[in-house]
Amino acid sequence: ITLNGDFFKANFSLAVNGDVDVVKFTSNHVTYLKSKKATLDINLQVNLLTKNYQFTNSLLFIEGMPFKINGHYVVNETATINLNIIGNEIQIGQIFRVFPINTLKVISTYKAKGVFEFEASIVGELSNSKSPFVSANFAINDGSVTEIESATELASIFLLGNYSSRIKKEKERLVISNFSAVIGSEKCKGNIEISNFNQPMINGEFSANLPLSEILKFTTLNWGEIEGRLNSNLKFNFNYNKNLENYNLKKLEGIFVLNNFSLINSKKNVYLKNVKGEFYTSGEQLLGSKIKGELNDSKLVSELSIVNFKKLLTLENSIPKIHAQVHLDQLLVDPFLSNENNNETNLFSIQDSVDLKISLNVKRVIYNSFKAKNLKGQLDINNGNLYFNNISLNGNKGGYQLELAISKQDESNYIFFVQGNAQNIAISNFFLEF
Repeated sequence: ITLNGDFFKANFSLAVNGDVDVVKFTSNHVTYLKSKKATLDINLQVNLLTKNYQFTNSLLFIEGMPFKINGHYVVNETATINLNIIGNEIQIGQIFRVFPINTLKVISTYKAKGVFEFEASIVGELSNSKSPFVSANFAINDGSVTEIESATELASIFLLGNYSSRIKKEKERLVISNFSAVIGSEKCKGNIEISNFNQPMINGEFSANLPLSEILKFTTLNWGEIEGRLNSNLKFNFNYNKNLENYNLKKLEGIFVLNNFSLINSKKNVYLKNVKGEFYTSGEQLLGSKIKGELNDSKLVSELSIVNFKKLLTLENSIPKIHAQVHLDQLLVDPFLSNENNNETNLFSIQDSVDLKISLNVKRVIYNSFKAKNLKGQLDINNGNLYFNNISLNGNKGGYQLELAISKQDESNYIFFVQGNAQNIAISNFFLEF
């Protein structure tokens, strides 16, 4: 560092130039900078009589980011500071790298582009026991954020924000308002407030009409080719536990509208098409009613609940637990039991990725030459096992009641169990169809 000035006068100009290492910058127990390079280009008007140091047209560079500084620093009985800091043409990616707030370290999984601009003020007493009040307004226009692993991009980001530091009983607060962005080809918008950076509390609202194919890139689910759109309007409140590194979702309210949903899994012979429905949150669950569409070209009507919806969002669970009522006009069994892919039965390989309980009501069932009507019962899939409970159906001019279980032993071996009874079956018809 070099200092230039007429130090023998009571009033003089002082120029401070050079490079420094910022070991650590902490305010109210929150670390904002740690082990960063800084360059000083400071111009001061010094008044030794009033102990006033006036900053004029001064520049501070932190890891290459430019900040203009104006204001004053006064040392009387106590030291007080009043600074105005302006940052222009700062790259968002630099913000992510330079200000790695510990409680927001999830941003390390993203890369960002775009320009960040802000104006801040630092006002108040400066001592070992007191920190000045810091406030800032900032904006991002036409930015983008990309999730590194999936390459999913949030583009055309626009937002306005405000930050205020802790003062008296008030915690730090970061407010992002008028947020909008594009994912895929659709726009989303919302606002968010984060308070108390040591144990962050996050409140916000979010609305969007997004392609499901883009949304599912952020999950571990792999059920096949998925298309359609999800229109959402949500309010949420959650806090981040820094010690446990998890999220506690306290409130999630809103509606999801599913439009033109399709799931194609040719390996499992599952073809869902033209599915529409409305979903809403209730406690831990996501509930859906009057869901309509087609399953393997048969009319489908359903109601369902994702029982552990909140825990899926907070990553406490990775496997969805789904309870449903399903009404089908027709079910063709043969495609589900077809032997393709090295004679490996297709029916079972999907089971580990979902926990299902389905109440079935099927008007017509066809298996090879066997035809049945009015199938009712419970289908359960969990832990690699499949169970049919309390199954009843009409066939062979009579009726059947069945219990069936297929238990997974390993990746290629299963135990098959079935028991039941038949009533008023026409034997000739039975042998004809089987």
